[in-house]
Amino acid sequence: MLDYIMEFVVLKILGPVAVFGTLALLVALPFMIWGDSKSEHISIKKSDWECTDTYSYTYTSMILVGKVMVPQVHTTTECSNYHRRGH
Repeated sequence: MLDYIMEFVVLKILGPVAVFGTLALLVALPFMIWGDSKSEHISIKKSDWECTDTYSYTYTSMILVGKVMVPQVHTTTECSNYHRRGH
């Protein structure tokens, strides 16, 4: 009799609960991960900042002109330090 009750509890109650619980977890898991991954966004206006320090560098690349390789020199200036305007 005890075996019949245990079999009934396992097959008719615990089995479906485990299956539906697993399915519910698999369906809810992507939403839980997606909900945690939303981060705060910061908006920064470029007009609020000014460049206070720059650096320049030069690099050379070779280009093919006809059948001859010719060096082409590029000079680039970039900002290395920004400060907020008015502060």
